[in-house]
Amino acid sequence: MGIERLEQTTFLVTCAGGWEQRGREEVHRALPGATARALFMRGNLLVTCEEDYARALHALDQAPSECLGRVIPLQVRCDIGKGGEHLETLAEASDLLPGPSAEATFKAVCERRGAHEWTSRDAEIAVGSRVGERTGAPVDFDNPEQWVRVEVFQDIAFLGYCWADELLHKEITRMRKWAPGTRPINRAELKLREILDRFELTLPPEGRALDIGAAPGGWTKVLSEHMAEVVAVDPGALDERVLALPKVTYLPVRSEALLGNPDLGAFAVITNDMNMDPDKSAQILCDLARLVAPGGLAIMTVKFVTRHRHELIQAAIDVLESCYEIVRVGRVPHNAKETTLLARRKP
Repeated sequence: MGIERLEQTTFLVTCAGGWEQRGREEVHRALPGATARALFMRGNLLVTCEEDYARALHALDQAPSECLGRVIPLQVRCDIGKGGEHLETLAEASDLLPGPSAEATFKAVCERRGAHEWTSRDAEIAVGSRVGERTGAPVDFDNPEQWVRVEVFQDIAFLGYCWADELLHKEITRMRKWAPGTRPINRAELKLREILDRFELTLPPEGRALDIGAAPGGWTKVLSEHMAEVVAVDPGALDERVLALPKVTYLPVRSEALLGNPDLGAFAVITNDMNMDPDKSAQILCDLARLVAPGGLAIMTVKFVTRHRHELIQAAIDVLESCYEIVRVGRVPHNAKETTLLARRKP
């Protein structure tokens, strides 16, 4: 694509990391016809719209928001690479900027994301020198009246020019997506919470759960919140936060090792979120069925290891039905690429 001038009004809008979706919603409320998409690294949105530049900037400035931070006008896009020769590309791209004015001071600033053989300071010198020679505008590093911005996202760079009072700094009031101590162990934790909610499952508070393939412990954590004891089985390490839970017993072995242990007692719930072929995963649940009390609940995710989804689901069901009665088959948002099977241990 090389170097191009951006035809539409364009801004780089920073937002609270992890709140990009909310940030997009806030942009759309301020600019209903705008497009906002996430860029390389969290907390960065590229916003384009048909609105006049000044009106769009005013709308973003006046709109109430919780997640939006800096709003940086952009006018040029260019393709770059890691090598030092691409500093010249950035300098050439600055020729397409609409400013700065020779009657006021300016400063060039680069914010770089990614790995390059040159630094942000190198880019500031290359672009600042080129702009100064082209326009005759004097440089002021402390209190510039104009800004030239270079925003680098690995192999793409955006350049922008504006007056100092046009650089918006909105206050981000929503910094945390999770309150202290409540951040999930992993995405699997959210998945099991959704399974319990969407399928309206109530786990027996006095019962015991067996979580096979437990590491790093997302499902174990959720189960421990509902049940008296959770035995987590996996040769992989559990998260330290899970190991510290008083209701959790950790067995650092493969699930097959449980077959030779007659002293584990009966479990009211067995869960299996292992990443393996569905029929093999289901067979492990059948092998361990003797550890599950009659009527006990089995929760298993079917991983789509091929595109033949219906065949994979049916293969798992065919194996499970020798020991379990299938109760529910369905999906939840955090396992959109999987299917959840709920089953009850046959008498």
